Amino acid sequence: MRNRVLILAVLLASVPVLAATQELLPATLGEWVSTLSLTVEPREIEKLAGEEAALMREYGVTGAEQRTYSRGVRSLKVTVFLFADSTTAYGAYSFLRLEAANAEGLTPSADQQGSKERMLLGNLIVEVSGNGLEAQRGAVKNLLKQLLIWSDSTPYPLLAQSLPTEGLLRGSERFVLSATTLARVLPIERSDWASFQYGAEALLARYRVEGKETTLLLISYPTPQAAKLKQAELGRWFNVNNSETSPTQRPVAHVRRILSVLALALNSKSPQAAQSVLGQVQFQPNFSWNEPSHRATDPPILFSIYGIIIGTMVLLAFTFVAGLSFGGLRIVIKHFFPGRVFDRADTMQILQLGLSSKPIEAKDFY
Repeated sequence: MRNRVLILAVLLASVPVLAATQELLPATLGEWVSTLSLTVEPREIEKLAGEEAALMREYGVTGAEQRTYSRGVRSLKVTVFLFADSTTAYGAYSFLRLEAANAEGLTPSADQQGSKERMLLGNLIVEVSGNGLEAQRGAVKNLLKQLLIWSDSTPYPLLAQSLPTEGLLRGSERFVLSATTLARVLPIERSDWASFQYGAEALLARYRVEGKETTLLLISYPTPQAAKLKQAELGRWFNVNNSETSPTQRPVAHVRRILSVLALALNSKSPQAAQSVLGQVQFQPNFSWNEPSHRATDPPILFSIYGIIIGTMVLLAFTFVAGLSFGGLRIVIKHFFPGRVFDRADTMQILQLGLSSKPIEAKDFY
């Protein structure tokens, strides 16, 4: 019986290990068979990402997997890029959007250009390309449902919901987590003037209002106090609200603070357009507690029950041994030192309320 319990424990413990080492992409896609497979680590990401490898490293890509499926003269290449969480994947995807995007994609966050399509699934960026995309669209949808099980289900950054929609140039949104990445899209200052090292997040987008273009930059800070302090420091890098009358080299930035978010309108040739865009910014913090949910990579429930039983048995054994030790030590001391450590009636005092006629003596207890 003991051997059976040990075998069961080993089998249950091996389940999460097997799940963790399982490949994401299957060997077949519908009736198509994989003819080529490649898995790379972050240091080899150039093999699958090419010129976009540097950007992916900035957002912390943790690996990638690619399979080529073929049937006759048609082929389909599926590539999955893995990131640490949904926030970093969202940021990388905002830079990797295809320029000429088709709004009809396989997922809500998808861009298509010709025979190539990119999709965002939690902490996964999925890229599908080849002359078999249309023929295998149904099979690709089933594949995405399987990948959704393994992806990170945490919400995307709340800052994206604060972007005004009126006048927004679709596809211009860029989610930023570092000063290096911000300098890619806003080459005003290469230093960390936005304080990303202290937990700031930024979202940049371009707007066209009354025929004039304005760049909107939203920077979210951990607390409203941190945002207020940063707002007071912006004069070191910008001409805030065009308040300086003398000529200056610093760019003009129209600024508005909403709780813990700073909204900056930059590169605007019209103060009215800048204020119009800033006036549309709405930020509503969402205070919630997301309870953890069961995922495919979590240990099975039997393994958890087995751990609870073992832990309870260990606790019972500890209390039993502790009880025996204490009782045995008391007996030994009473045997060799009678009346000197325990059962000392002459040194014992009892507080009495005097409710009975007979007083209570300490020796009555022994």
